[in-house]
Amino acid sequence: MSINELSKNLYINLNSNLNYIYNYNNDNLIDLKNNGIISLLILYYIKLNDSININYIINKIKLNDLDLLKRDYLNILDYYNLNNEIFYQNYLIEFISKIKNNPDIILNKDLDYLIKKKIKDVLLGLNGLFIKTSNTNYNEINTIEYSKLNFYKFDNNLVNKIILFLENNFSKNINYILNNMFIKIKNIEKICIIDGGNVINNYKGKITNQSLQNLENIVNKLIEKNYKPLIILHNKHIKNINNLDYFLKNKNIYYFLSPFKFNDDIFILWFFFKFINNNIDCFIISNDNFNDHINIFKNFIFDFNFKNIFKQYIINYTINPLKINDIPTYSSCIQIIYDTYYKDKIYEIFIPHVNNFMIKY
Repeated sequence: MSINELSKNLYINLNSNLNYIYNYNNDNLIDLKNNGIISLLILYYIKLNDSININYIINKIKLNDLDLLKRDYLNILDYYNLNNEIFYQNYLIEFISKIKNNPDIILNKDLDYLIKKKIKDVLLGLNGLFIKTSNTNYNEINTIEYSKLNFYKFDNNLVNKIILFLENNFSKNINYILNNMFIKIKNIEKICIIDGGNVINNYKGKITNQSLQNLENIVNKLIEKNYKPLIILHNKHIKNINNLDYFLKNKNIYYFLSPFKFNDDIFILWFFFKFINNNIDCFIISNDNFNDHINIFKNFIFDFNFKNIFKQYIINYTINPLKINDIPTYSSCIQIIYDTYYKDKIYEIFIPHVNNFMIKY
């Protein structure tokens, strides 16, 4: 019988597969090194409430330099949560460590499972993780509870690395111009960087007669929201769009024209991280996701949350009708709030929902 056939038979006969276990025995099944068979074997002994064989299989797996899968940990934790506190804590520590090394393994459906099975301790280890539940047993939190939520920001060391990386791609003259401009505007409390190229090319990636008006409408909308606009736009557009030069110079707004042979995005990112590094409230108005640059940053930034935190700062918009999405006041991630007086005491657990609100666990 092939491994696939054996795995299929174990799956089909999970409640009555004793013959397969006897015929092959635990050691032979594990030696096949098939993750599907090992998972079914663990699940089988969980159903039998046979902790001796569960632990034997796990130890055998480790001796064979194999690793438990996420589904195995979830099933084991669910079992030992009710049966053995010591084993539960041991596997809990292992699983939390596994998640921290590779948080992408936890999906929305896994979060639903943890909530349903009431495995609260794993949830505590997911603090700051940007995943959502679809659980329908919880209502949206109230205004007071929303006020307790935090907005997760970048680590300063990480931001400094990115700024240095970007500046190494600029000439001394460009760095001088950038830093001189930054000195003039660094005392602004709230600023939004407008991805000018993204706005003026909003219609099917083309510049139209409406492009300049679209840019001006975005600027006016931000001013209404009490944000100072900074437009980043490529120099070439000055010749391509009538009255753009006049608009930029007479609107009493900040702007930077990217030099030739450079991508606008690099300057958007440089200004953004400079503002963030100086604790200035700053967001980027764009329908771009900047993924190409994020993937480059990942080569020297090993922060699993970097992409999710950065996405918070990108504010999408529509032209017709004109709308700029709300600027977030909290991070849509799992948040563990501790007691104000007893810092080690868990106060509340907040979890984002797929319908874009927060619930309290």
